[in-house]
Amino acid sequence: MSAVFALCEISLAAARKVKLQSRLDLGDLRAKKVMYLQANAHQFFAAVQVVLNALAIVAGMIGESIFTPYIYQAS
Repeated sequence: MSAVFALCEISLAAARKVKLQSRLDLGDLRAKKVMYLQANAHQFFAAVQVVLNALAIVAGMIGESIFTPYIYQAS
């Protein structure tokens, strides 16, 4: 899930405004949404960072509960 959110963040940052505008001119409403997100990128990137951090914390909690018994057995 972290990879999906990271790819979304990178894709938004990499989208070119000229290409988006040409797609919008052709009637693609998705381009309008992306342009809106780019105009308000600070909010989008902040939300993505919060989600990525939350996923990392959850992954750590799950990983700890899964691997702790094996680590104690090895020592």
